[in-house]
Amino acid sequence: GVEVAVNSLAPGNKIGDREIKLIYGDSQADPKIGINEYKKLTEQDKVLAVVAIRGTICLPLNPISSQKHIPLLCGSGHPNFHSGNEYAHQSWPLTKVEGGMLAEHVLSDNVKKIAIITGEDDWLLSLTTNFIDRFKSKAGEVIASEQVLATDYDFNSLLTKIRAKKPEGLFVNLSLAQGPVIVKRARELGIKAPVYSNFWLAQDSALKSAGPAIEGMTFPEAVLDYPNFNQALASLANPKKPSGATISCLASTAAVLIALKQNSSISNSEQLQQELLKLKKIDVLDVSIPVENRHFLFPMAIKQIKDSKVVKIK
Repeated sequence: GVEVAVNSLAPGNKIGDREIKLIYGDSQADPKIGINEYKKLTEQDKVLAVVAIRGTICLPLNPISSQKHIPLLCGSGHPNFHSGNEYAHQSWPLTKVEGGMLAEHVLSDNVKKIAIITGEDDWLLSLTTNFIDRFKSKAGEVIASEQVLATDYDFNSLLTKIRAKKPEGLFVNLSLAQGPVIVKRARELGIKAPVYSNFWLAQDSALKSAGPAIEGMTFPEAVLDYPNFNQALASLANPKKPSGATISCLASTAAVLIALKQNSSISNSEQLQQELLKLKKIDVLDVSIPVENRHFLFPMAIKQIKDSKVVKIK
């Protein structure tokens, strides 16, 4: 996503006479490492802005970003990411939007009683909370809501308890590693209720791991079917199927590049921030994303696994 944005908006890594330099750090999905990488990027490399992914990494960076006055563009759906840091730009659908959208779809499937299993993760927990709020507000009934640790992989007793309650739907809101395991086991135990989840379970590794058990699984995700964007992605040396993270990185990077294009005199992070605040829309290739109050308002879709492939159904 980063590379597609640069290739499209700053070909040859240049905007006019200005050279654009990308410097990468690897958080290794560890907040402490993420903070160290951020400090290196901002203190040693003197970057103008930082693009990051995942709330577990982005949330701990917020206080430092605010203190240093350096724009932080993050793929985090957590509702609290945006709070307390005027330099934070949220490059991910809000869990209120994702959770609410999924709840509405579940109800439209005539599922009135649902069981929920949620992983130990800020984003997952927030997504579940917002799903439940909307689901209950529309007279839906949550007959079970269970939270599991990241180290849990034996779900027999949990699923047996859920099976006894005869849910009409099962919201498996788990990680890429745990989700396929629990979906397979649920089917083996005879739970035939439709499965709903998050975009992680639609990744290739999850589809392969879960096999036929994942067929029909439904989830919300940002719209990704942009022909020009996908063609640009496929032209890279090691193209991958786009996900929400891809489009988030595209939007975050594009926002910075568009700001630099609009004001060629930008020389520091404060000036970049002021230009970012003026953005009302991010246009790159055939992707167009409105911006409101430092939120990137990604167009959303309901998708489903059909014949082992992801298709948009709404």
